[in-house]
Amino acid sequence: MAIAISHITELSGGNFTSTFTGIFLSAGVGTVLFARRTNMPFIFFPNLPLIASFYYIEIISRGTPLETVLGAAFIASVIGGVIVFFKWDRKIVEFFPERLVSAFFLGIALFLIMEGLKLAEILLPSPFNFAMTGDLYSPLVAVSMVGILAFILMFFQKPSLAIATAAFLTLAVSYLNGYIAFDEIMAPPILPGKGFFTLDILAGLSRPDIIFELLFIMWVVSHMMVDTLSRLPEKIEKMPKVGVPLFASNVLASLFGVFMLMCSPFSAVGISSGGQNAKISYVTALLFISMIFLEPAAASLIDFPACFAVAMVGAGIFMISHAKKNEDFLQGDFTEILSALLIIFLIPATENILGTIGFSLVLYVMLKCVAGEFKKISIGAWVIGILFIVNFFIKECFV
Repeated sequence: MAIAISHITELSGGNFTSTFTGIFLSAGVGTVLFARRTNMPFIFFPNLPLIASFYYIEIISRGTPLETVLGAAFIASVIGGVIVFFKWDRKIVEFFPERLVSAFFLGIALFLIMEGLKLAEILLPSPFNFAMTGDLYSPLVAVSMVGILAFILMFFQKPSLAIATAAFLTLAVSYLNGYIAFDEIMAPPILPGKGFFTLDILAGLSRPDIIFELLFIMWVVSHMMVDTLSRLPEKIEKMPKVGVPLFASNVLASLFGVFMLMCSPFSAVGISSGGQNAKISYVTALLFISMIFLEPAAASLIDFPACFAVAMVGAGIFMISHAKKNEDFLQGDFTEILSALLIIFLIPATENILGTIGFSLVLYVMLKCVAGEFKKISIGAWVIGILFIVNFFIKECFV
């Protein structure tokens, strides 16, 4: 995940080395903060689907400088911290029906699988269809298929080790066949690079649309994931409060050239393996920080991305398998069902996660109004829906 995020940041005008280092430094600090506050084995890590979607749309497509986005992320994190300090956040996510939370989790999982298959060139863009298959005889596709099959076989035997085993097997096959070569495995991190302490706060202030989007996505999405993950083991009965470690770690992350740190779905691996307290998170944080010395090896994998493509596909499958089972998902409230289905299918189809969430939420409110169910619409849903519409007009008309 860190390799893919660093590569996407490099395509967006950043520096691979400084981003790779910043990811693990901020993830280590965020994981420790969260563990100390909750005594639970959750980890904080940059969210690859959200970063990929946001960077492609806002930086690569719209041309917004990376420094401006990092400045906006810093401001959004500070505002979020103020909201948490004054306890204005208690009602902020209660308007999300449980069905929409599950749909978002599934949509992110499908996005990860699709992006992994694209990185492995198993799927390619098509001018006529949603996607088409790539050259199944190419080395990248062949090695990636070996890794994916290894993950599936391992998943039914030892799920907690499936992703790591498949990734290392793919790495070994790639190396033995000469597809990758390591000139250097370990080296002290070289800092600073572009993105590392180069955020532009004044430029970020000029983009309230980005500030709103980042504040909303960091807060609500992290709550969604924690809410979903906290229902996995029977011992965890109450959703932990994520506000303080969430925004504190994102303030630091924006200085390090990365953002959107939130509770990671990989936490489910630690929980299912028996981790029930903060000790496992401290070990994870230590391993995160030690990863900054492996940047040369990580950079060697960019030209042959089979290893992290397999990891992305495995992460998506793992998320789907751990999504809350809901036998009545397609029964009951039609407005919720339609909004949930849109989230599931539009996230991987459009690769615009924030736009999909906003559109689905606004549609949910509109359908409730058409059905005459005004009393079932919470104040939070009205406020967020209106803010999304205002933000859309600001972005389209004035930016």
